[in-house]
Amino acid sequence: RVPFIPRGRLKYGRRVGRFIAISGAVRDALVTGGVDPDRIDLVYSGVPRPSVTRPRDWRLECRWPSNSVICGIVGAMTAEKGVATLAEIGERLPEATRDQIRLVLLGGKSAGAQSVGGLTAFRAGFVDEIHGAMAGLDILLHPSSAEGLGTAVIDAMALGVPPVAFRVGGLPELIEDHRCGLLVPAGDIAAFAAATDGLVRDATMRRALAAAGPGRAAQFSVERMVRGTQAVYDAVLVSASQPGSL
Repeated sequence: RVPFIPRGRLKYGRRVGRFIAISGAVRDALVTGGVDPDRIDLVYSGVPRPSVTRPRDWRLECRWPSNSVICGIVGAMTAEKGVATLAEIGERLPEATRDQIRLVLLGGKSAGAQSVGGLTAFRAGFVDEIHGAMAGLDILLHPSSAEGLGTAVIDAMALGVPPVAFRVGGLPELIEDHRCGLLVPAGDIAAFAAATDGLVRDATMRRALAAAGPGRAAQFSVERMVRGTQAVYDAVLVSASQPGSL
């Protein structure tokens, strides 16, 4: 599930008949770590289609201006998810854009109102109704430095929330750049800030990317994942039943 190169781990040895990689990036990492590519099947992760009747109104809850653009980050709030780079991204935004953005952090510990890189922010912490909370965003910021695929991004696109992300791991396989989201070079904070700035200022682009999101997200369904996983198991069972296979 993660795009890290395995190094000398027993569980990646010859006793394993098949590996299922959730993205091409994970498959490539396994191959780099010495796993025979003929033992790897690619089955993209799928997520249930989110259903939201009432998006969370962050402007109302936080008493933010009606013309605010609500950006959000979703996840465990760890370093690899890019939380540490949020301040740097915020500092590189034009002042007018910083003034317009309101940032919501969904995950980790709740800490209430604060400032992140000059951005007015609200740390909501762990949220039970995550889809309703995400549906209240205008833009998903996903500055992750390592991502097997990015199920939070699938959820966001399904909800019509366009993502901005680094071109790392499986994200380029998921996000069609300038069609359902924006991709920038890995680790390029200036480019991430520029992409965010452009999307904040261009409501027409936001609407276009948002409209394309649900169709793209539908390609990463649970049903498709189940079919792919079952096909791998079926192939393994057929192979094991052949004479001389043991």
